[in-house]
Amino acid sequence: MSRPSGSPRKRPGHLPRAGGSLRAGESLRAAFRRSEVPRGARQWPSSPSPSGARRTRRGCPGSPARPAGSAGLHGRSAATPARAAWTDPVGSPGCGGSAGWRLSLRTRPCGEVGGWALAERAGSRAESVLGWAAASCDAQLRRWVAGLEGAVGEVAAYQFGLSGGGSSDLRHGGKHVRAALTLTCARAVGGDPDRAAPAAVVVEMVHNLSLLYDDVLDGDVVRRHRASAWKVFGSAAATRSADALLMLAFEILNEPNTPDPVAREASTKLLDTLIQLAVGESLDVLFEAKPRIDLAECLEMVSGKTASLFACACRLGALYGGGTPAQVDALAAFGHDLGMAFQLVDDLLGIWGDPAVTGKPVFADLRARKLSVPVVAAMASNTTAGGELARRYALPPASDTAEEAALAHLVEEAGGRRWATDRAATHADAARHRLHDLAAGTVTVPRAVADLDALCSLIVDRSH
Repeated sequence: MSRPSGSPRKRPGHLPRAGGSLRAGESLRAAFRRSEVPRGARQWPSSPSPSGARRTRRGCPGSPARPAGSAGLHGRSAATPARAAWTDPVGSPGCGGSAGWRLSLRTRPCGEVGGWALAERAGSRAESVLGWAAASCDAQLRRWVAGLEGAVGEVAAYQFGLSGGGSSDLRHGGKHVRAALTLTCARAVGGDPDRAAPAAVVVEMVHNLSLLYDDVLDGDVVRRHRASAWKVFGSAAATRSADALLMLAFEILNEPNTPDPVAREASTKLLDTLIQLAVGESLDVLFEAKPRIDLAECLEMVSGKTASLFACACRLGALYGGGTPAQVDALAAFGHDLGMAFQLVDDLLGIWGDPAVTGKPVFADLRARKLSVPVVAAMASNTTAGGELARRYALPPASDTAEEAALAHLVEEAGGRRWATDRAATHADAARHRLHDLAAGTVTVPRAVADLDALCSLIVDRSH
């Protein structure tokens, strides 16, 4: 199998694959075993953490609940813990048919107790969906990762939280939001989610390979509450593992039991998404050399780096679920809006998130002088605080928490935090309206659509 033309460019420290293209009759995994870099002794680090407090991971079966009354990003109470598998309990939003789930699509009133009670119930429902998605993909993900032998396989297993010095911390494997979207979109159009499981594994692979690249490029040393893969294995091994996951994704989509039309369309859409991811990543790298950028440029980067994969996850789910072209397109548009909201919230957490929950150091994005959406919006505000922020951002960063706290204050004073919060809500509302239109115009499964709405609520209200 040749390397897809839309894959991200090779990063610094990447080792070219020995032997060039695949040899006659050689499998992808055999080629990577042949060209493997030597493995050195591995020192499995303990999970670095800014705080010794007990933390939780949403969406994991068996996760403990956050303390009662603890606040998230927007000062709201955290949602209830996940159940071990997806269930549809009586009384959850949407269990009463289309009229029931449509009630949950309304914008929640900020000052009404009933609105927050509904948010709590939606959060519990979404966490159940996340736990169900993780369990649904686990066996296939383990099987495919186990086939990547050598250092490439070690890095992949570590990245997915399947290994790491005996650690069983479920946060190390991620939240499985994209996999949940794929499986739930398959259900929403009346399909069997089990048939969409390979596509869900693929979107998780693409997400994780993008994180492997990002951590090498950005020099981030912590990922999911422990050392980043490149810190354990080296940048060359990390990027090689990302390359392996990239090609493995296409192999999974083209398994013999997948109908040819579905495999072809899924592969084409995935390739388009990889191109968008590469463009978004390139913009991110280019922006590092600029003192400031336009909001439109920043949002274009967000669309490529994050929203494109959310859209792809929803598209593949609807495609594998047998949805009509109109349903597939509608759910892809829903996914794009949801992805935009997700990244905007992520940018907010990168400045004001709790390190004990996010797994990243406090003020991490400010320390790295990232031009995230809140920062760019603040600089574009034409305010005194925005001008001072731009001046200080142009100075060399110093390891000074007080200075970083001052930068965070300037971002908020200039309106950057509010702008990003409002924009995230706008995209979330747009995503919900797309669900309204989908349910009103085509045959869908109301309970699955309610799950998508619950995921939307959780993404906007999340604290990590």
